[in-house]
Amino acid sequence: ELVGCVLVFRDVTERKREAVAEAERTRLVSLRCDVGSTLASIQPTPMALQHTCEALVHHLDAALARIWTLNDTGSELELQASAGPCTNLDRRYSRVPVGQYKIGRIASNRQPHLTNGVLENSEVSARKWAAKEGLVAFAGYPLVLEDRVVGVVAIFARHPLTEGELMELAPLAEGIAQFIDRRDAEAGREAIQRQITSTLESMTDGFFTLDDDWRFTYVNPVAHRMLAR
Repeated sequence: ELVGCVLVFRDVTERKREAVAEAERTRLVSLRCDVGSTLASIQPTPMALQHTCEALVHHLDAALARIWTLNDTGSELELQASAGPCTNLDRRYSRVPVGQYKIGRIASNRQPHLTNGVLENSEVSARKWAAKEGLVAFAGYPLVLEDRVVGVVAIFARHPLTEGELMELAPLAEGIAQFIDRRDAEAGREAIQRQITSTLESMTDGFFTLDDDWRFTYVNPVAHRMLAR
């Protein structure tokens, strides 16, 4: 004969909260490692930036991640990489004048723009598109190196971005800025070297260089013909 029962209740709220926090920490460490290894690789710049956007989408469950870089005149941001399931923004956002739209204002103000209320945010110009895509959050960071802006990185998400995720994006933006600046410097050196080589090879005089052991390190075509006689 059943005469009663004993019920035991345990509050697992804190345990669940800790599990969620641990899962987030794991995701953010993976994001940091993924982006760090990409930016340290020898991949071409467009490929590295594309892989960075894909990592942001994957690890943060973002709907859209994009990176713009400042053009040579410093007046316009040019889209370099884009990833995510919703990428159907019109072409006006592939080239953004500095100071216009939220992306351009992030570059001109040199301040991040963060919101978990995209549809209520007056800074978001494409709210009709955002509503159609079900977007909730936006995070945009200027890519700043010392006192120079070299671009902007931004993500849209269909869920609120946590404080931990937003904090992680700041040092990632700094790393992306350093990568872009380093690659720009390398490209500048290569361009100078090509110009020097072109000048030397078009000379009508013979020109060559030697190292400390008197070995040839460079011989232009005229010098090559002279030495071959």
